[in-house]
Amino acid sequence: MTGEKYEYINNDVIDQLFQLEQGKKYLFRTEVYVQSNAGSAAKPLYDGGPLYIELDDNGYIDWDNPQFKIIKEEMDFINENIISYDLIGTKDMTAMQEVQENAKDYYLVDGRWIDKEDYDNQNHVVIIHETIAKNHNISIGDKLDIKMRDSEYGVLLSTEKDKIEWRNYYTSEPKSFEVVGIFKNNRAAQYECMYIPESTMPMELGRYTGGLDEPIPVRVHSYSFVLKNAEDETTFIEKYRELLKELGYELSFLMNSIDSFKEASDPIKRSTAISAMVFSMLLILIQGFVIYVYIDGHKLNYAIERALGIPAKISGKHLVLPLVIFGIIASVLGGYTGYQKAIEESTEILSSIPSNVQRTVDFGLDIKYFILFIILSMLPFVIMLFLRIKQLKNSSVIDLINNNKKKKILQEESKEESEYIDMVKATTVSQSTEAAVYVKEEEEGKEQYIEDHRKDSKKALRRFSINYTLRSKVTSIFLIILAGIFTFALLWMNYLTIKNNELIEKAYKDSIITGDIVAKGSRTTSHGTGPIHRRHIDRLMETGLVEDYKSIAWMNYEELYIDRDGAIKKYEIGEKDKVHVFIKHPIFVVYASNKSYNSSDGIINLTDLNIIDNYSLEDFDKEYTRGYSKNGELTILDENGEEGFPILVAEKAMDHYDLKLGDKILLEPASRHRQLSVRTYGTIVGTYKGISTGKNYYGKNIVNEDMEVFIYPMEVLNNVEMQIFYSKIEFEFKQEKNKELISRKAEIKGIVSNNSFNEFATELKLWDEELTNVMEPLEKNISLLEVLYPVTFTLSIVIAGILVFIMVLRRTTDVAILRILGVKEKEVRWNIFKENLILVLIGTAIACIAVFAISIKSYPIDMTKYIIVSGGYLLGSTAGLILGIGKVTNKKPLEMLQVKE
Repeated sequence: MTGEKYEYINNDVIDQLFQLEQGKKYLFRTEVYVQSNAGSAAKPLYDGGPLYIELDDNGYIDWDNPQFKIIKEEMDFINENIISYDLIGTKDMTAMQEVQENAKDYYLVDGRWIDKEDYDNQNHVVIIHETIAKNHNISIGDKLDIKMRDSEYGVLLSTEKDKIEWRNYYTSEPKSFEVVGIFKNNRAAQYECMYIPESTMPMELGRYTGGLDEPIPVRVHSYSFVLKNAEDETTFIEKYRELLKELGYELSFLMNSIDSFKEASDPIKRSTAISAMVFSMLLILIQGFVIYVYIDGHKLNYAIERALGIPAKISGKHLVLPLVIFGIIASVLGGYTGYQKAIEESTEILSSIPSNVQRTVDFGLDIKYFILFIILSMLPFVIMLFLRIKQLKNSSVIDLINNNKKKKILQEESKEESEYIDMVKATTVSQSTEAAVYVKEEEEGKEQYIEDHRKDSKKALRRFSINYTLRSKVTSIFLIILAGIFTFALLWMNYLTIKNNELIEKAYKDSIITGDIVAKGSRTTSHGTGPIHRRHIDRLMETGLVEDYKSIAWMNYEELYIDRDGAIKKYEIGEKDKVHVFIKHPIFVVYASNKSYNSSDGIINLTDLNIIDNYSLEDFDKEYTRGYSKNGELTILDENGEEGFPILVAEKAMDHYDLKLGDKILLEPASRHRQLSVRTYGTIVGTYKGISTGKNYYGKNIVNEDMEVFIYPMEVLNNVEMQIFYSKIEFEFKQEKNKELISRKAEIKGIVSNNSFNEFATELKLWDEELTNVMEPLEKNISLLEVLYPVTFTLSIVIAGILVFIMVLRRTTDVAILRILGVKEKEVRWNIFKENLILVLIGTAIACIAVFAISIKSYPIDMTKYIIVSGGYLLGSTAGLILGIGKVTNKKPLEMLQVKE
């Protein structure tokens, strides 16, 4: 051992080490040296101090002893770092590059991220790594007492100033922070990191405000921007690109799926707005009908009050007050009940969204919004009522009374006719002969008249219905509009459901979901391989959900054989394998990928490639199979039946192991680990300087020039090894299967976690949050629409029946007149029924044609929907007509004309 690589280890120190006596106790200071296979490296007990101190037989150390004081200071300094964590203040974790799903780095295991609301409200909340949570059995909702200490650069104690002054640095009193999130990361280890809102940090820790002994370099990744509107990205870049470029920085944005979100959400938002307009019109129409019926039935009372000298203003109040009171009560009760029911259904549906929700939405009813809603819903009602009252004020009292006397006049005329008949029956006998002759002639004429009348009765009734419909414009138009709007609204809900489902389906198919298999243990297994077994690929491919995958196979070997010009030599450990005073046994790492190297869709990228003539990277994509050499030995053959295969070697490995281009090499694992299926040599056809197996947050390759990796063709590794293990597997799932994938997420994850071939536990991390966060709320919106549809459909049928029933009741006088004129009861019933049903059919037909014209070229509605909606509305109208006609006609004509005073 020479030991010249540590400046504090010289020949005198080495001599002292050989003077150590077995059984005695010594105090050493050691550090784990990761580049050695085992053991720790000794270092001086303190700067400039001895390598060790001999202790007494008890091993007792008196820390008050001056000779141990400086050692105690060093130990306290180290222990302070051991029990410390990096506490990072942030305004909004959701804006950090690491947290964005496209970065494929930070992801939540439980809870939520810190957001701007936490920063604004100075919420004492903290996000911790899963490792910290497991080590200390911490769960969401637990409280941590955190004491914050300063340092020269705001990180762990490390500088000379820290060593001298760390006890005098500002240290806050412990503050309680609630754990609201537990995260993991997919890149460099961040086990020691905790995140809190920056606003909860004491002002005394503002290192970046000045007073530094030396400037702190700006770390670009510590700064990120979140736009208020994703559509402003282009404008933002154009405005600040040049300014940042002058400072040496490049401005770029991570993908955030805004395009797919807007494509799916904008039509749904427009549809929701149109739905609100349709149902608002329906509400106004019903309010107008209620006002019309109420005023028409009570205007005589208003006229009487006016005739008695009561002012129009007071009479108007008396007229509308009951309607307003009952209207307000109905609006409050109906609005509150409907709102609570809608919130109930919404909460039930939206609670099933599995994505990570940042905030718990308060579904409680805010009294301000409830009052505003009631006012807005009553506003059209008040306006129409005001206009109707104004119309009454402008009408003369005599006209109002005369209009309501029509029934009395008809009743009096009928009474006179009855008295006249009685008088005829009481005629004296002296006039009987003359009367008999007269009556006979009269009867003959009446019979002829009745016969003629019967022939034209149907035509007369049709004329009557047409004339009545034309005269009663408001009633007829209202019935048509009512049927049209109700039918249109129901068909529109069907149209929205179809349209939004297809838009969401399209958004699913346009999105790409990927997934990484993550090992929860060491980077290598006890067999010298990567931690992820090949079986994962096979089992996930069997699901039919995987479109493609990228992988890096990782196999370790302990022996290297070199065939140079026919002379085979085994690599022996030498001076180059010594690390300080330790000998590091070389591990030969082999990577292979199922994707082409240095390709746009590949996962391994190599820099400064140097490939000998007659070879290229395409040789690594060829098919290689097992076969027999000319000597009858099992070997690897290429597509042309030639023996051998190409290998790329890192420049650093070429130098370390004294390799040359054109050498044939064989890498072999230790027999205690595994055996090769085929023991054969490959040819070194090229070298590279750096290797990249991943990209940073900005999509640029992360190049490592210190790795001594051998690159094999994937097919070769499949043939020489019995089992393949991987360090990285990325799956890309079929876009048309995205919806099925999300629904089967638990099953797919279970396939990965329940793999008995793995030495370490594994999990499948699906990068689907961007899609689920966008699509699932939209899907729940559709589900809510589907829940509300049958309720709306049923209410529409009931309302249609009630309104038609009321309108038929208003035809009592017409029915009485027809009966008095001799029209049979059956014909009257059929005439009223047919008259109203035709108007309903006209409104329904107009609505169906309108919806058909809108939907036929975009998202057509199935004809059965038209039949169900139209049939349902007609069913409700028919029921209302039958009940109304039955109630009106089941009376004697004179009873129908009676007016209750």
